[in-house]
Order: sequence, then C-alpha cells, then structure tokens
Amino acid sequence: MTEKTQPQNVWVPCAECGGSDRKHEVLHEHEESISDEYRYYGEYHHQLLQCMGCSAVRYRRFIMDDNHRDEITGLAAPHREELFPASTIGQRANSLSDSGAALIPSDVLKMYEETVAALNANALTLAGGGLRATVEAICLNQGITNGSLEKKINALVDKQLLTNAQGDLLHEERYIGNAALHEMATPTADDIEDGLQIVEGLVSTIYILPEKAKRLKKGREKAARKKKSKPTSSAKTSKGIN
Repeated sequence: MTEKTQPQNVWVPCAECGGSDRKHEVLHEHEESISDEYRYYGEYHHQLLQCMGCSAVRYRRFIMDDNHRDEITGLAAPHREELFPASTIGQRANSLSDSGAALIPSDVLKMYEETVAALNANALTLAGGGLRATVEAICLNQGITNGSLEKKINALVDKQLLTNAQGDLLHEERYIGNAALHEMATPTADDIEDGLQIVEGLVSTIYILPEKAKRLKKGREKAARKKKSKPTSSAKTSKGIN
C-alpha cells in the first residue's frame, strides 16, 4: 500500500494566472482504492484545489502506487495526472475563431476546430486525419463530390476557387492525411502546424476574403453615390447669384 499523505498545498499549473506551476491549497481530497480480490494496485486521488494566487478552483486527479516513486525522496509519486480545466497556455490557437468564423460553413469549421483540438491533445495521427477531413468538407460544401480527393482538389482549381499554387499546397496537405489514415504514419507537430496554416489560408481565400471584398466594394459605391449627389461648389455659387 502506498504511504498515506495528505498534502495541504501542491504546486500545479494554473489555467487562470499562468501556465507555470502555482501554489494551490488542497480544499478537499478523496482517495479511492484500485484493487481486485487478489491484489492491491494503488489509489486514485481526487482533489479540489484553489490557486493561492488568483483563487481559481480546479479539480485534480492522479494515481499513486508503489511502482512510481520520486527519484529524490523515494516516496510514491503521482502519475497519470489530469487537471480540469486544462491550461490553454502554450496551446495552438484557433485562428479562425474571429469575426470571420460566421462566414465559414459549419461542417468546415467543425473539422478545422477538431483538428486543432487533436493537435493540442498531442493526438497527431488523428490531427493528420482531421486535415484531410477539413479538405473533404470544403470540397463537399462546394458541390464537388465525385472522384478521389486528388481529383476533388483539382476540381477546386478548375472552378477557379483556388490558384494552381494553392492547389499544390492542398495536395501536400492531402499527403499528410493519407499517410495518417492509410499507412498509420504519425505526422510531426510541425507537419500538422504547416497543414493548419494551409487550411487557414484556403478557408480565408474561399469564404472570408470574398465577403470582405464585397463589403469594401459596397462601401466604395455608396461613397461614390453620395459624392455624386452632393452639389458642387460652382453650383452653389451660381444658385446664390441668381
């Protein structure tokens, strides 16, 4: 059985006042034995913590057993630790969550957001598949449903939704997704980041920039009409003489 310890304070990252370790008070702790009829394995520990810096309250869960010990003290050490809510410090941001998100089809945005979530969870193989799913969602939204993904990407170029150079970028992203889904090859975090940047640029090209261009054109035409309807200085002068 593990040594019974009831720490009053612990150092863990705080989701509110920074990503580094902060001192937390243990408000409450519950221990749950992990065993069966033949053997004792360890304990689940459930803690309610309060940050001593910003006073935010968090939940911490971890396992203690005799197989995991601190290298310095030799005492049983926590492992498989989880904190809720998780800190977002250092995680990859959702770059499409600004005002332009309202212009993106829900299925496309969902696939993109789930890919970002997979990357932040270090589920890189799933993130690679998510890149491919995002591209598939774009093609489906544009009414391109026949053929392989390679042919669908070429169809986006043929419809002049993408330039040839952008199409080539999308094919590179397709290779990442293919390797993840068909070959079980795990991409690197840098590969996923490159793929996400490609997706963000293409989503902006197809859905966001055209709407912004329409708004600019509408504003320019409105200003031109207003200027045209405004009397000129010479017209005002002639009216005053008469």
